[in-house]
Amino acid sequence: MMYSFNDIVTYNWMELKIFSVEISDSTYTFNKLLLNLNESLANIKLKHKTEVAEDDGSEQALLQLEELVINELEKQQHYAYCLAAHSSFEGKLKRICNKIETEFNFKIKLADLNGGNDLKKFYNYLEKVFEMDVRKMETAYKSICKHKIVRNKITHNNGIISIDEKSEVSKLNLKELTIESIEEKDMFQIKLNKDYFSVLNENISSFYKELIPAIDERYKILKLN
Repeated sequence: MMYSFNDIVTYNWMELKIFSVEISDSTYTFNKLLLNLNESLANIKLKHKTEVAEDDGSEQALLQLEELVINELEKQQHYAYCLAAHSSFEGKLKRICNKIETEFNFKIKLADLNGGNDLKKFYNYLEKVFEMDVRKMETAYKSICKHKIVRNKITHNNGIISIDEKSEVSKLNLKELTIESIEEKDMFQIKLNKDYFSVLNENISSFYKELIPAIDERYKILKLN
């Protein structure tokens, strides 16, 4: 990834310089990965479409089987990307919380916080223990929390959900996914459209954009004032 002098930012807490570069690299990497993923799937689908058009009927059964394989490949690649994006995001939040915990001797530790999930725990630590201003990142955080619910459904049962879970996911109002019926009675499959990841990446980038300045401002108040 290329950097210019316009990318140079001064920080009160120099640890943030390294962390900021890591975030930039990670954001670039996931955007590039998504681009490669979409291009690869598009080429596979185009090749299959050409083979179907040229078939005289002798390969019909094989081509139908290949179509099922391509659909499964697309689903699993989308699921894998979703899990990786969330893992990377939460891993970085954990690291920055650990850095803050090392730098400041707060009575309440990260391990003392209870919550339904790690993402909420890290956010609560930044807001309630570190007492950082989170207002500018609140919208992105709420959106990422919605995506986290979907991520959990994928992790726990390969995206297969019950009727009750279908209602839960539908209420998230995420237009970039669909819920499809499957052969198993009263069970459904989550399908992530390619736009799903563009929205997820945008929310994560928006969160990061506000995170670093907010941490640095709080550091300045606690350490330099």
